[in-house]
Amino acid sequence: MTEKDINSFAKILMGIAEVYRVELSPPVIEIYFEALKKYPLELVKNALITYMSIPKEGRFFPKPVDIVEIIEGSPVDRSLEMWIKLLEMVRTAGVYGIVLTRNEAFYRTVLDLFGSWESLCSMMEDELKFYEKTFKDLYRINAQRYPEKGKKLFSLKGLAWKGTEGGSMAKIPKHQIYSLENEEQDIKLFLQGLDKPALEGQNKEQEEVTALVKQVAEKFSLEA
Repeated sequence: MTEKDINSFAKILMGIAEVYRVELSPPVIEIYFEALKKYPLELVKNALITYMSIPKEGRFFPKPVDIVEIIEGSPVDRSLEMWIKLLEMVRTAGVYGIVLTRNEAFYRTVLDLFGSWESLCSMMEDELKFYEKTFKDLYRINAQRYPEKGKKLFSLKGLAWKGTEGGSMAKIPKHQIYSLENEEQDIKLFLQGLDKPALEGQNKEQEEVTALVKQVAEKFSLEA
């Protein structure tokens, strides 16, 4: 969330407080906001509603830690968070943007499902909603296979990359580069070309897949 979300957040929290007949002062609301602001507003709202339906704990007004546990509790919970973040990145970065992430599970899921960032952003938002369940199911699988907080920096490239004639990072406007984790340092590393180890790993994997396809093609006397 950002500062512009604080009024919407306050309305949601005060609405929940009315259900529990709890009075909230402005300082308390601000404390809740500070504790939860690293998460998207829609995700926090969904987590609050989910908390209210928990048989035992849900009888009491939630503390910030209760909401954090729901959001970060498991790959199942995080799949919703990543879907919401995906939609946010589509809206903010768009088809021209470059999205950086150290969440390999997210990176793999986007490519497995949509093929490329450009293909994803070329879809209408009304179309995207039909992919929500598939995305979340695939993310849960990938979260078991790939790190969600790894050392490698992965990049999903939009048209801004193509417009640099082979990817000269010096020509890419900084405002078209986004970090999924809101890490300014990752953007600086990318501009310095320090994401090369990750890129090399991605290229190597693609080369292995291509080689395998060729082997199969040769076996059946087909052209690769």
